[in-house]
Amino acid sequence: ANGTTYTMDMPATRPDGDLYIAIFGVDGIPSVTVDAGWTLIDGTVNGLAVKARIYYWIGSSEPASYDVTLGAAQQASGAIVRVSGANTSSPVSVVVKTTGSTANASAPGGTVNDSDTLVLRALIADTVEITATPATEVFRSLSSVSGGVASAASSEDGPVAGASVASAAFTNLADQWIAFSMA
Repeated sequence: ANGTTYTMDMPATRPDGDLYIAIFGVDGIPSVTVDAGWTLIDGTVNGLAVKARIYYWIGSSEPASYDVTLGAAQQASGAIVRVSGANTSSPVSVVVKTTGSTANASAPGGTVNDSDTLVLRALIADTVEITATPATEVFRSLSSVSGGVASAASSEDGPVAGASVASAAFTNLADQWIAFSMA
């Protein structure tokens, strides 16, 4: 259903000092406002169909959820991922993204800057279901679906500095999408 407020649940365990990444997508391109304290990592749109925003937050006595407010009633989807042991002074050093409108999306590959880096891939799609295919066996995923917008994430542990990271595939899409890889 369309709405102007979307609540993203925090992970059940929320230690202080951990990194939290919020992956949020909305149908159309309304303005997006998050609770104070979140820092925008990146955001983009794919035509007039879907808007993506990715934020981070360094934990300190976190509540159970955060709200996202939209400038117009739309369908939205989002999730928050917790990362332990992150470099909190520079939590994200590389972000690459691509957009498309095919049935299969690929979060782009790239080169990591630091050793022992977690690579997080995210997809926001104007669709109702996403299937993720990991680039390696070390894979965790989440997904959130609300009406016609879906989001998903996968991660890969530990490449060394300067290593190339393969792309990750997301399939079963029906419309426009935006894919991110970040380290």
